Amino acid sequence: MAKAGRRRKPGQRRAPSGEISRAAAVVAARSAESEADALSTVVEARVRLYGMTPEVAKSQEAGSLVGRLLLARELRADQAEAARRYYKANIRHQISIGATPDATEPAERSGGSDPDKAFEAFCATAKAEWSRIEAVKGRVMQEQRSLAPSAALDVIVVRGEHVESLVGPLRVMLNALGRLWGLDVVRGEARA
Repeated sequence: MAKAGRRRKPGQRRAPSGEISRAAAVVAARSAESEADALSTVVEARVRLYGMTPEVAKSQEAGSLVGRLLLARELRADQAEAARRYYKANIRHQISIGATPDATEPAERSGGSDPDKAFEAFCATAKAEWSRIEAVKGRVMQEQRSLAPSAALDVIVVRGEHVESLVGPLRVMLNALGRLWGLDVVRGEARA
């Protein structure tokens, strides 16, 4: 008489209990293979879609639109850094106003004894930084007499969508944000 249940897959290593073995070496080999496959797929896609060389496609900058603009020399390094800082400030602001479900992250990272006080301090800092950013954005939009610089930040930096007509206004806004954070000193310019 046959055993009840499914037939066993042949060639599978099994534990003494009869279950398929999940030995660390086997799992590590599978994850290394799958990681290498995923990386090669990503590199191939970047080469095909963006016309990059495989060496450039492996770099971290090739993974974001701002990084690709930097690699294409459409943005300078200080402008790309301003874009990264703006993106992080936007995320912190979203967390501080409760617009994202990941509202516990800052309290856990602070390591303080009272998570509520740490989160309140985080929120106050994020909101103050965001108000400075909004003041700079307002000034630039008024000087440019256009909403394009602010739209460029939203479309290119936050959403990651490439709109060629917004790259110029993006540079203007990133220059202003770079002055806010002192990134123009890195380039050798005098701060105003």
